[in-house]
Amino acid sequence: MFATRLVIAIAAWVLAASARAQVAVSATAMSNDVYRGITLSDGKPALRLAIAYDDANGAYAGGALTGARSAKAGLYVASHVEYIGYARRLSNGTIWDVGIINTRVKNYYNSHAYNYDLFETYTGIRIKNLNAYLYYSPNYYDAGVKTLYAQVSGSIHPSHSIRVFGHVGALTSLGGGGFGVFREQYDVELGGGSDLKFAQVQVAWTRRGPDIVYLADHAQNRDAITLSVTRAF
Repeated sequence: MFATRLVIAIAAWVLAASARAQVAVSATAMSNDVYRGITLSDGKPALRLAIAYDDANGAYAGGALTGARSAKAGLYVASHVEYIGYARRLSNGTIWDVGIINTRVKNYYNSHAYNYDLFETYTGIRIKNLNAYLYYSPNYYDAGVKTLYAQVSGSIHPSHSIRVFGHVGALTSLGGGGFGVFREQYDVELGGGSDLKFAQVQVAWTRRGPDIVYLADHAQNRDAITLSVTRAF
């Protein structure tokens, strides 16, 4: 896909352009791969490998590869994500952020494989532990389906090693594509995490509505509880 090649090419250029970068690699084992209230692993456990790059001048890039298992295909690559962006701290301490993100998802429903592409541009602000973002997609999992997605997220730290977080998002269609115009969707997430000696443990509850059918007319649960363990290298 052109968008994937574009993101990878730009990310490679940024990585090669500066020696002041910080690179982080992590692995996450999760009971369910949930994104915006939707399971991308058909409700099954998944493993994600991620790499993130941050430059001192504000540029950043990264990617992630998620593997899952299905009865039809066995172990397979459920999704891969590439992103690149730029963050700038303003005089009042607020951080302004802008970037692009490309996602490729593969699902197995009723023994059939379905592939979906999602390309989005985004902008947002971060104020301490609170952030707000707006995403625009010209092809939300289907060619020509245009959408806007708005989200607000935040976290608090009751203690040095414990974090409590929350998120609310809303998706609206701008029309186009085979899916046409669909009803507005929302997703909510609440959870907590703890930093252990060698890993970070997190548990989250998510809810999505009002529709529960998503991709290939596959019905999903409105609620999900996900446990994940992340190890940074």
